[in-house]
Amino acid sequence: MKLLFPLLAAGLLSTGATAQIMVPPGPGGVPGRMPTRALGPTGYATAQPGTCVLPDSSRVKGELWLRYGKHPNLEVETDDGQKREYTPRQLAYFTIGPATFVPVDFVQNARSTDSTSITPVFAKVLEKGNIEVLRYSYTANVGGVRMSTLLLRQRGATTWAQLPEGGAMTSQKRLREVVGPLVADQPSYARILTTGRITIENLPEFLHSYNAYAAKQP
Repeated sequence: MKLLFPLLAAGLLSTGATAQIMVPPGPGGVPGRMPTRALGPTGYATAQPGTCVLPDSSRVKGELWLRYGKHPNLEVETDDGQKREYTPRQLAYFTIGPATFVPVDFVQNARSTDSTSITPVFAKVLEKGNIEVLRYSYTANVGGVRMSTLLLRQRGATTWAQLPEGGAMTSQKRLREVVGPLVADQPSYARILTTGRITIENLPEFLHSYNAYAAKQP
């Protein structure tokens, strides 16, 4: 656990001091001690107990393997030994431990309007407050390198902004362009964003703090 991004006093403190919230550990992959199995050069899977929820609200429980690659899918082995496979179009969501994954249409080229660049994928839910945040993880074609992209939107919006994670893939300018309008209603967070302290690495924690603070406001 670590502490980041003080919540300014409005509604939380009456002394003018600052409070801090506990930020959960980074929302990366699943625990490394779980058994794994190779699924070829385009992806891999990690087996964990979980639950699939279908669009009709029916549930399927068992061992889940999330496959990353060009055509992501979820493999399930139920408690009675049956094996099933689901694409993002076939599930409402699924859970593995405390993590929830939802289907989302991922635009391979964020600036493209070509419908052929849209791929249905599973993305991990990071935040569900005023700002909704997902993480889509995938395997790059070259070298099988794992990569990830944050998907952000204001609650109720129909489209997602994309911010690739890792290294210098997302510039400070691009980060401020995307996140600035989302936190503009809370001046303290808007100011923090302009200081350069917020990077793609600590952005999920920053948005977690923002959501917790915004939820306390009248």
